[in-house]
Amino acid sequence: FQKAYIQALFGMLNKETNTRRFNETLFLVGRKNGKTTLLSAIALYMLIADGEGGAECYSVATKKDQASKSFKSACAMRTQSPEIRALLTKRRTDMYMPSTFSSFEPLSSDSDTLDGLNSHLVIIDELHAIKDRNLYEVMKQSTSSRRQPLVVMITTAGTVRENIFDDIYTYANNILEGTVKNDSFLPVLYELDSPTEWQDMKCWQKANPRTWHYKTI
Repeated sequence: FQKAYIQALFGMLNKETNTRRFNETLFLVGRKNGKTTLLSAIALYMLIADGEGGAECYSVATKKDQASKSFKSACAMRTQSPEIRALLTKRRTDMYMPSTFSSFEPLSSDSDTLDGLNSHLVIIDELHAIKDRNLYEVMKQSTSSRRQPLVVMITTAGTVRENIFDDIYTYANNILEGTVKNDSFLPVLYELDSPTEWQDMKCWQKANPRTWHYKTI
């Protein structure tokens, strides 16, 4: 399921511009399906191999601890890979690629540096936990001058209602149902078809694609 997501997100191009078709995506999935690891891999690709000079890549969340999860995971990947270590320098607050002047840094909603960003990648881990809609708006706007930016939102279904998560979730469903047309937004939603299905263990795999690999389900 992760390969299918990556193939769709990065494998489709705009015929007219030959740039990436999708510049925003919502990936909804249950807990313990490798969200943070997937985000870390996407961040490293966008930092190293996307062909963007001075790429500014950010992981954002309401709190710094949450924003740092994918960053710390990416740092661990760097530690384990001699090839990546040769390309990236780990600094106090970010990872830096000297050859392209690109960086990857975690930010929180109370950061003093949100204004004036020129983002190539924006990662929003656990969109459902974000109470401040302004955080999403500011970070999305910060990508406006990039050639092929990407805003990635990977989340579980949370409990904060009537805020940015509900708005984006409804919008993603409208795209899937065809009531809204947006060829640059990729919605991928792994969830139950009905709230009553939570009592049927055979249906849990709908929200947990990782369990498809296990014969016990």
